[in-house]
Amino acid sequence: MRGLLLLLVVALAALYFTIGIRVGYVSEMPTWLFNAQGSNSYAKMVSDTATPVEVSGSCDGRSGRMTLTLRYPNGQVAGSQACIPGNRRVFLRAGGTPGMYNLRVDLERYTGRVDFTFRQIPPSYQNPSGR
Repeated sequence: MRGLLLLLVVALAALYFTIGIRVGYVSEMPTWLFNAQGSNSYAKMVSDTATPVEVSGSCDGRSGRMTLTLRYPNGQVAGSQACIPGNRRVFLRAGGTPGMYNLRVDLERYTGRVDFTFRQIPPSYQNPSGR
């Protein structure tokens, strides 16, 4: 039993010092990241000009840096935001062009809690009054 416990501790330490530890699923639920490195990409297909995409939520960093970059279908940057130590709000929005919008999350030894969503905004929610 001690050998198994020691093996588990060694495996977690190896993960922590190489790629980091992620508890949760980024963009779907609150996620804890521990010394996380690398990048993740997410995509949303938009078929009409009246449907924008939005990234919203928060990040509460302890150390490191996380950068979110939202790109139009042609690859041009629509917006970028960094999460550094401290509690930050996240909000990026783009639209007007049909195609595949991409969100890239770059992690540089980031430790902290991340809670954001990447979604399409239906036209009926953009202007609830109908004006």
